[in-house]
Amino acid sequence: MRSELFIIGFSFMCAVVHAQPLQKGGGEYVVQKSVCVSSEQYASIYSELDKRMLELKQKGVLPQVFSPTITLFDFPLKQSPGFNYPSFYGISNYVDHNTGFPNQITDFSCGTRSYDTDGGYNHQGIDYFLWPFDHLMQDRDQVQIVAAADGIILFKSEGNSDQSCSFCSGCMWNAVYLVHPDGAVTWYGHMKKNSVTTKAEGQPVVKGEYLGIVGSSGNSTGPHLHFEIYKAQPYSRANLIDAYAGPCNALNGTTSWWQNQLPYQNPTINRIQTQTAPPNFPVCPAIETTYESNQFVQGQTVFYASYFADQLAGTTATYTVTYPDNAVFQTWTQTFANTFAASWWWWSFTLPSSTQIGTWNFRVTYNNQTVNYPFVVTAATAVQNITENIFEMKLYPNPFVQQLTINSTQVLKKPVFTIYDSKGAAVYRVAMQSTHQKEFQLNNLQLGKGTYLLVVTENNRAVFRKMISK
Repeated sequence: MRSELFIIGFSFMCAVVHAQPLQKGGGEYVVQKSVCVSSEQYASIYSELDKRMLELKQKGVLPQVFSPTITLFDFPLKQSPGFNYPSFYGISNYVDHNTGFPNQITDFSCGTRSYDTDGGYNHQGIDYFLWPFDHLMQDRDQVQIVAAADGIILFKSEGNSDQSCSFCSGCMWNAVYLVHPDGAVTWYGHMKKNSVTTKAEGQPVVKGEYLGIVGSSGNSTGPHLHFEIYKAQPYSRANLIDAYAGPCNALNGTTSWWQNQLPYQNPTINRIQTQTAPPNFPVCPAIETTYESNQFVQGQTVFYASYFADQLAGTTATYTVTYPDNAVFQTWTQTFANTFAASWWWWSFTLPSSTQIGTWNFRVTYNNQTVNYPFVVTAATAVQNITENIFEMKLYPNPFVQQLTINSTQVLKKPVFTIYDSKGAAVYRVAMQSTHQKEFQLNNLQLGKGTYLLVVTENNRAVFRKMISK
């Protein structure tokens, strides 16, 4: 499964204060489909699970008879510490309950949100894809795969490449398989290489415990989690479970295996941000360029970007940009003409050359959800000749107390570190000479509690990061 970019019929209906946008764009982010597990791989995995089950029973790690109480599952993903996107995934495929093929698809809700193939493959799991910026999110270790319930590690595989972009004969995924108190087994596939839990087979895990990082190993067309469930031995299609209860669930009908089952379609704002340019979605497996920035100067053009999961036709999103005094700079609405599993949209406006400086706000409201993204506008003389965010940078710890470590993906020779407060005033600045290094420490930062903006510049390049002093 891979996300490829297509721009599909724009659906704008704008009522803008002051001016129309300079430019606008976006569309659907199409998630491609491929066979997650080949028939040969299924046979091998089923055999391995049966073998490990017998071994653990003989060792007394597992009971001879499992509990009759059905295990209910929690969501198997969460964001890693330091990331706080409003949401971080979409669902591309549910279990296909129609065993016919090809193009004979029925998901649990009687829809067609799954796939099969000419060769007779019917999708047997749930695919949760990363969104937005799936390869960047994988590179950052942004989304963790976690145990959906208490269990024992039955089997795991590791060390396989995580840069798959299509079906590849013989490719194996990185995965963890858990057996739960009722004998049910959950599969967590396509993990990032070298991210699989270090716990050994036969060791227990608790609900919510780290198992690995979302990746694109094995037969995969982009970073996602393939989550598959079996209720008992023998591990075959006959004992497959679809955790989602629904009228067309041919496996367990109206019995949900979730603690809290989410809606079939769940319209969500995954991310909003301000940028210096439209995002770039390159060909797999290249990493996306987001051009995210929350630091601008008077007279600069700002790109306001939004990223949705389960965009529904006929629904409306409202966008508002406000000055530091909360007066409205721009506001507009967008009524969607299409239903998309994932979509992205952007508009650009130029800030007046003598506009207010300080902390502005970009706000989006959609499906009873409101997300805010503050950004700082400084005087035109405060930051000059800055182009794009073209190198990546991480801060830790963040929040921090007086000391901050900065890690760059590129060697920096003469970086300048400037810190701005929430009003856009520069409160700290240091220029380093001939460093030729990637990691830096800012020590003895005498800043009050609050949120600040760190701007790192070198040769007219810049990266902006929010930092929190406690």
